[in-house]
Amino acid sequence: MTNQSDVARARTKSEIARAQMLGTLDALRIKVKPANLVSEAADKATRTAVRKPVAVAAVAGAVLAIFIAKPAYGAMRRCRSRRVATKAAAKHSQS
Repeated sequence: MTNQSDVARARTKSEIARAQMLGTLDALRIKVKPANLVSEAADKATRTAVRKPVAVAAVAGAVLAIFIAKPAYGAMRRCRSRRVATKAAAKHSQS
């Protein structure tokens, strides 16, 4: 048999556990807010840049090279295509 004090103790423990769980849930909601995630990432990047400037410069250079290389490669291909087409047209007109 259970007495009233056991039931009250169990109810109190349950309420405490529920309150802790809701507190944890609220903390997680705040932590995963997009603005907070961006802020954390920016802070981490700043700390890394201060500690390891050479590594950050290397990564930034690689990213910049990718953004520059793609349009440059496309421009070179277009230029080559025009030269090939011009040579073919000149050869065709001589015949």
